[in-house]
Amino acid sequence: MKIGRESSGLRRHSFTSTALSLFGTLLLTGASCTSTDIVSEPDTDLSGEGTDCIVINVGASDIFGLSGGGTRADSDHALRYVAKLYSENSSGNVGVSENCFVAAVEQLSSDGSTIVFTGAQTGKKYMVTIFADYIDAGARRDNNGHYPDKYYTTTSHADEITYRETVDFFNNDNRDCFALKSEVFTKDALVYEESLTLKRVVSKVRVVSKDDNMASLKDITITDYCYAPTYSFEQRGTASYRAKSEAQTVVPSDPSLNELFYFYVFGLSPNFNDPRLGLLPVTFTLNSNDNYTFTNPTVTIGENSNPVVRPQANNIYTIRGSFLSTSLAPSDEIRLYISEESDWAGNSERDI
Repeated sequence: MKIGRESSGLRRHSFTSTALSLFGTLLLTGASCTSTDIVSEPDTDLSGEGTDCIVINVGASDIFGLSGGGTRADSDHALRYVAKLYSENSSGNVGVSENCFVAAVEQLSSDGSTIVFTGAQTGKKYMVTIFADYIDAGARRDNNGHYPDKYYTTTSHADEITYRETVDFFNNDNRDCFALKSEVFTKDALVYEESLTLKRVVSKVRVVSKDDNMASLKDITITDYCYAPTYSFEQRGTASYRAKSEAQTVVPSDPSLNELFYFYVFGLSPNFNDPRLGLLPVTFTLNSNDNYTFTNPTVTIGENSNPVVRPQANNIYTIRGSFLSTSLAPSDEIRLYISEESDWAGNSERDI
C-alpha cells in the first residue's frame, strides 16, 4: 500500500516555508507491523517550498488479530481513534500537557485510516498521542469534532484518560482500549516516516470456580470492587486503584469455563514498584438455584495491603477458588420418597 498522491487518499498541500503537514496514518491490518509503508513523493518538486510531511504508520495486528481494521467490538459499538498533537513550549520541552497542546482529531476506524494535522511548524519537536476505544455505533461528532465518550473520558488535553463510572463494568469486552505516545522532530526532509504499534493499556481479571457445579449458580451480586481512575501517557499506566461499593448483579460470564465474571482495569505503571499497590478487595455473593445453598456464599478476594493481583497492561489474570461447594438447602418440609420392590425376595417350591 502506498501513502501519498491522490490515489492513496492524501492530497498535496502547499504552505509557506514555515508550514508543515502532519499525517498520522493508522493501518489496522492482519500483516506484520514491523515494516514501513512506502511514501511516494509528489509529482511536483516541493523542495523549494520547505514543506515537510510526517507519516506515522500505526499497526495493531498483534492486538486485534483481524484484517481490514476489524475489532472484537460488539455490533452496537465502533472503534474510535483520539489523536492529539503537542509541540515544544517556550523552554524547548514537549510533553502531554495543556500548555503544549496544539490540536486534536477524532475518527472512527470505519471512516478510514488517515488522520491529518495541519499548520505545525518545521524544525520543531512534537509529540503525538493516540487513544483507541469503543463508543456507541452511530455516534455523531459535536461542533468541536468530538464523539460522545462511552467508557473513558478523552476531552482533557492534559496527561490523562479518565475512567467513566457506568453500570456495565463487569463482563464487558467493549472496555478494551489501546494507546501510544511518540515524539517527532520535524527536520527539513520532505517526508518523515515512522512505524508504531498501538498497545493495549488494560488488564483483564477473571474470577473462575474450581468446582464443576455451575448448574447450582443462578447469578452473582458484586458489592465491592475497584477500578483505575486514570491512565497516564507519560507514566504508561495508572498510579493507583480506587475502591467502589455498588451492588451489581451479573449472570455467569462463561459457564462452560466455570467463569463467574471478569472486568478490565488500566494496567499499573511500571514506574510504581510498591508491592502494596494493586487490586483492592473484591466482594461478591453467590446466589444459588432452588434446593441448593452454597457453603460460603459471600466471598472476598484480596486484602488492602496484600493485593492478590498487581495488574500489568496487556495481561489476563485468572483467580481460581472453590467457590461453588454446595449442600441441600434446609427445609421445613418432610419428604418421603416411596418406591416398590420390583423383584421377589425368594422363590421356594415344596412337594406334599
